[in-house]
Amino acid sequence: MKKLLLFFVFCYATTLISQVTNEGEPASWGFAEKSSLEAISLPQIDIKKIKTEDDINDKLREKPYRVGISHKVNYGLENSGIWTQLPNGDRIWRILFSSKDAVHLSVNFDNSYLPKGASIYLYNDDRTDLLGAYTDTSNNDKQVLGTWFVNGDKLWIEYYEPKKVKGQGIINLSSVIHGYRMGHNYQEGNFGSSEGTQMSSVNTLAVNDEFLEQNISVFPNPTSGFVQIKIRQWTSDMDYEVYNILGQTLKTNRLQNNEILDFTDLPSDMYFIKITELETNRTLVKKIVLNK
Repeated sequence: MKKLLLFFVFCYATTLISQVTNEGEPASWGFAEKSSLEAISLPQIDIKKIKTEDDINDKLREKPYRVGISHKVNYGLENSGIWTQLPNGDRIWRILFSSKDAVHLSVNFDNSYLPKGASIYLYNDDRTDLLGAYTDTSNNDKQVLGTWFVNGDKLWIEYYEPKKVKGQGIINLSSVIHGYRMGHNYQEGNFGSSEGTQMSSVNTLAVNDEFLEQNISVFPNPTSGFVQIKIRQWTSDMDYEVYNILGQTLKTNRLQNNEILDFTDLPSDMYFIKITELETNRTLVKKIVLNK
């Protein structure tokens, strides 16, 4: 457990999951023809080995649920991707990653600064899942940025830069996370060695127990500040934990029926409530969207 926690702290302690506007769409989507770009292929993973490990670790309360494998990279505006000049003098930069059979993909930036008017979108290859826009409101003193999931095994990253702030943007990718499971959806296949990759506890989700799924309700969701937990059939004592998408525990306590959790002290973002039945060690994890 110590090794896993040390890795988690080393890789993600400085990563900030920034808010997105959930507005607009990438500039390239307005092009007459869909762009083609050679994808950067990530190392294949040994899903059979990973699933065997998860079957053991998922039963241990002290182990964070793992849904992704983190690949270290070093790609930015100066050493990768392609630039496209727009007729009005604005420009866009794009890069494409491919990770065979991934359920979802996400990224971390270790150096990021978006000038006023600039934006970043992430989307999958068939454009059915879109994340963004990240804007100058995502800037922070540490100049780091972490993103949410994009479904699929190909991930486009598109940076838009207006003419008046040309050259002011900074983007450098430090890792791409191959997500191999999401709830009950598990990646299929058995691929080669996962050498050169690291196990990641970021983007934490559980494979939920079916009985608890049917027996426990968490509402409202999204919420503006308070969440109620209702248990239809009480079987044994339960604990709850609230944590963010970095896996950091924010609240923990013994659960009471019809308990109301206070999220008003937290910023608008996505959170998880993990409920554990103490007698059976069965778990349920619910994603909560906080919109103040």
